[in-house]
Amino acid sequence: MGARPGVTRADLPAERRNVPLAPFAPPRAFSAEVSVKAITTLRWRLDRSTKRLLASRGRNGIASDQNQVFVMGNLVRLAYPEDAAMIAAIHVTSWHETYPGLLPRAEIDRHDTTSRRSLWQAAIASGHSRIAVIPDIGFAAMGRQRDPSLADDYPDELLALYVLRQHHGQHHGRALLSAVRGHAPFTAWVLSGNTRAQDFYARLGARELRRESEVIDRITLTDILLSFPSLPDSP
Repeated sequence: MGARPGVTRADLPAERRNVPLAPFAPPRAFSAEVSVKAITTLRWRLDRSTKRLLASRGRNGIASDQNQVFVMGNLVRLAYPEDAAMIAAIHVTSWHETYPGLLPRAEIDRHDTTSRRSLWQAAIASGHSRIAVIPDIGFAAMGRQRDPSLADDYPDELLALYVLRQHHGQHHGRALLSAVRGHAPFTAWVLSGNTRAQDFYARLGARELRRESEVIDRITLTDILLSFPSLPDSP
């Protein structure tokens, strides 16, 4: 699933939302200024189901340092500046795996690894987003809600979530989302027609809030805004 970071809604159509796994497409532009905690103070949280799963597998919930954690059996860690190139490669590959037939080819090709690397370098350096990676497999980013009308009810927004196709079905997407989300409710955008991402989010309790249309290269696209409830407090 994947969302798409960018600069402005018009500049990055489907991509300006958030990002799901390799199959998820986000709306609204991603900017380094829209996030939540400074990376250096990031704290990972695991929901109850994840904790139970880890316990049943005999794993530790939290790794030896606060910048990495086992989630759903995967070692998920904080993104560092040197990860920008890797994240960019996953981002670009995921778009080419996910969006043909959903987005105009020119829109897919417009975002190369150079532009994506600059985007993620800035995002990581800003310290305003919670960005997690499973090296060479996928990444996720959670930031502060960009829509003022939603901020009170949904303080956070999922800006990106991508997992390479060859690693689908192995709980990596769920692990990355668990790593970046806090307890607060949040929203995510997904491109209509991206059924894998829509199904993934539905299984996690997502509810549709609204739909918005936009035109890219004379093709009308529909973006779906999803909402996610807060996590229960840990016992």
